[in-house]
Amino acid sequence: MYLDSMGIDMSNAQAMQASINKHYGNNRLAVDNKWGNKSQGALNELLRGMPADYVNADMREGLANEKNIPDQPVVDAPDPFGYKTSNTYEGNDFASRMKGMGIKSNADLINFMHNSGKAGWKGDAWQTQFRSDVDKALGGDYSDANIRKTFHTKNGWGGGFLGGGDFADFQNALQTNAGVWNGMYDRKQEEARMDAARQQLAAKRAQQYTEQNPVKLKPLQMPAEMNINYGPMYYKSSVAASTLGDAGAGTMNPSDDWMQFAAQSGYLPQQ
Repeated sequence: MYLDSMGIDMSNAQAMQASINKHYGNNRLAVDNKWGNKSQGALNELLRGMPADYVNADMREGLANEKNIPDQPVVDAPDPFGYKTSNTYEGNDFASRMKGMGIKSNADLINFMHNSGKAGWKGDAWQTQFRSDVDKALGGDYSDANIRKTFHTKNGWGGGFLGGGDFADFQNALQTNAGVWNGMYDRKQEEARMDAARQQLAAKRAQQYTEQNPVKLKPLQMPAEMNINYGPMYYKSSVAASTLGDAGAGTMNPSDDWMQFAAQSGYLPQQ
């Protein structure tokens, strides 16, 4: 959109080279339809001038229209890109956060998950995200066996699976899950953006091609042996004698019998 606003034609390499030259008012690029380092460098120079908060006219119009749209009820629809967490679990205060929520064992975690799932529970942003992440990891199964399997923690949190204590094992498991979830989410989101960009580019190319190559209807070519001229008020038909045998050439007026003329001229079998 930014390049469009600057008049850069992106239909092909030659068009881009010519429009870049026109933008700069010089002949810095060879218009040869060969995209090399000089062409790419000139394009990069244009893109470096794009503001970080670039908004074009269409976007401004859309933002303006949004202000006039009445509030709609929020629909709890699933995220099309999957699950994502805002907690990275990389801080050194993880154990203190757990203890602050009263979680020092598998039994404490079970109680926390059940109690925080009840109506009226309120936690801060980190705690709310933490509960959601634990629920996602456990799949809603808060049993001791599932907690041991998922987070490698014992009922009384002491020495851990990796030697760093159960708090460390719990943190490592959540940190790994966060990386996997966010990585998959970002990849799907980027793929969707690329698909949308490709569709927009394809639509633009199709529109440009249609504008540059309009459909031209050729005039109807009648056989040489039957040249019919259509006038505004009359019809005239000349039929070559060499093709029609004894029928010869003839002329017709609108009042003549077309079926009789066609049969006599050999273009319609006689009954």
